[in-house]
Amino acid sequence: MEAKYQKKSELYDELKEQLARSTAITTRLKPISEYEEECGAEKKRRTRFLI
Repeated sequence: MEAKYQKKSELYDELKEQLARSTAITTRLKPISEYEEECGAEKKRRTRFLI
């Protein structure tokens, strides 16, 4: 019974870690509008995919 709870706890910790990592990534991204202001008209289309 305890092993079952241990496994769930590990999964939960792993999910929390993944969420923290993905949140850190998204907060480091600039809004698309900032890229558009920095780039010329030609580059605008490509900036939507910048990470």
